[in-house]
Amino acid sequence: MNKDRSIDNLAHRKGRSMGLPEKVIILDSSVLHHAPNAIDHLDNNVIVIPMVVIEELDHNKTHSNGKGWAAREASRNIDFYRERGELA
Repeated sequence: MNKDRSIDNLAHRKGRSMGLPEKVIILDSSVLHHAPNAIDHLDNNVIVIPMVVIEELDHNKTHSNGKGWAAREASRNIDFYRERGELA
């Protein structure tokens, strides 16, 4: 077995057993337009939403189609976590 691969597996297993986040997930606007509540399904991970994604959601909220609805829903979901103090 490749030495680097075995070290990665060990680190991954140790992180899991200690309750540490498993992955860092960077969400882009296409994910949030397709699944506005995607954040709810990414438990025990560090989730990053770049500022440009927030700006794009804000821009698209004014649309009267499904894209506008998804942008508004994603923004509400992000605000929910922000108000609970779960965003850095």
